[in-house]
Amino acid sequence: MGLQSALDLFKLLISKNHMTFFITYKISQDHLETFFSAVRSKGGYNDNPTCRQFQAAYKRLLVHNSIMGSVYGNCSILDNTNIEAVSGNKLSNENEEELNFNFNWQIEKPLLHHGYFENVQHLNPYIEDVCVYIAGFVTIRATKKIACTSCTSHLLATTQNSKLATVKDRGSLIKPSMDVQTVCIITEQVFREYNYGIMNKTKTKAFVLNKVKTNLYSKFSIFNNMSCLNYENCLFDKTHQFESHRD
Repeated sequence: MGLQSALDLFKLLISKNHMTFFITYKISQDHLETFFSAVRSKGGYNDNPTCRQFQAAYKRLLVHNSIMGSVYGNCSILDNTNIEAVSGNKLSNENEEELNFNFNWQIEKPLLHHGYFENVQHLNPYIEDVCVYIAGFVTIRATKKIACTSCTSHLLATTQNSKLATVKDRGSLIKPSMDVQTVCIITEQVFREYNYGIMNKTKTKAFVLNKVKTNLYSKFSIFNNMSCLNYENCLFDKTHQFESHRD
């Protein structure tokens, strides 16, 4: 930008009360000249780099080095602005051992006064219907892991309670039992109630499992009429997470 153009721009901005002073070097091309001088230096001062060469030089300047112009360029740097280097090393949490979940954590009482918490405790019919539909998929995955035919029979039903599943059914959808549907609905409530309280990813599975089992055993009676002959065998023998087939 020439001197006359800078003066005209200054008068225009002052007349509209947009600013009280105008730094002309901020609109100059010196910053671009400095940048392209650094790009040229990465390619042996090549004035016509290819796209691949420019991309490699740009990444190197952006990630690994601060942009510094050549001493032989036609402009000089007027500030000390630096680009922070980005490390590719995985950061480790030194306080990871201190991030332990309190499985007895409860919602603070003042929060219970907000109206939206009622929707967490009582899911609307649409969400419950979707949970019942998802319960069919959970039943399929569970039956593939369970070798006990007696336990498998308690996961299946003969009727379909989900309107969404009825629409999607082409004759081959698995129908989950009421107990499986209850487990999925309670799990959805736990996720909605504690989603902002689950901070440590490594503890999420244990936290959710503990809260779901606590809510189920305190409020519902599920899988109580199971007559399993293979009680001593673990339901998931690869992970050993459950103490009995009912769990």
